[in-house]
Amino acid sequence: MSTKTEKRRSEIARLIQEYGSFTSSQLMERFQVSRETIRKDLHHLDQMGLINKTHGGAVMTTTALENLYIPSVENMSDEKKAIAREALALIPDTETIIYVDGGSSAGIFASMLGEHPGLTVVTPSLLAANLMKGMPQHKIFLTGGYIIQVGEMLTNYNMEQVIKDFRFSCAIFGTSGIRFHNGPTVSEHSETNYKSIVAQNSDFCTVLCDHTKFSAGGMASYLSWPQVDYLITDWNAPEDELAKIHAKSIIVAPEATDQ
Repeated sequence: MSTKTEKRRSEIARLIQEYGSFTSSQLMERFQVSRETIRKDLHHLDQMGLINKTHGGAVMTTTALENLYIPSVENMSDEKKAIAREALALIPDTETIIYVDGGSSAGIFASMLGEHPGLTVVTPSLLAANLMKGMPQHKIFLTGGYIIQVGEMLTNYNMEQVIKDFRFSCAIFGTSGIRFHNGPTVSEHSETNYKSIVAQNSDFCTVLCDHTKFSAGGMASYLSWPQVDYLITDWNAPEDELAKIHAKSIIVAPEATDQ
């Protein structure tokens, strides 16, 4: 096997681990290879037990789900923890439906939801779902399917069609970066459609953006700043860049004083 093929397959496995599922079309677009190449990649990874190949794509294995990402979230930066804490304060203390995005910032937010009495959480992220396994007061709905916490079973659905059925009290988004864009971005252009639907179906939209994202730019913006109700960043965010952002409200998480 060539080094190029090895690297691509390793990255495919990582992406599916982080986001829970990918379609073959999304992987073709990301890696600029043929459908047949992706089919062989997914078959290989399925045989190794790293993913479960499905019709039209792949999802994470339930074995991998059991050990997903816990150490890296525990070691997350103080900045991201502070941002997540500010976002948690925005969630009403009542039964409600919220959307939690993929990525590490949203994942650490999900890890804090044990403090809430009960939510329905809709998410594309098995990271977020796994971090909430010990929170039986919450109902978890994966946009790639339902997760049943006893047995950890997944059932696939069409993400955009499913997401249209929900009305969220709030949406917690991450971002690949904001440089060169008038809003938060994604690394995959195909993500813009369903995130736009989530935003349209939400009472308010919150974007979690640590200071490192000010020097990075994703592939495409899924919201413009005037559509963002809350941008939450940390105390290291560059003030000159913050001044250029026209979100409805900007929250700068304060540096922890007890460390």
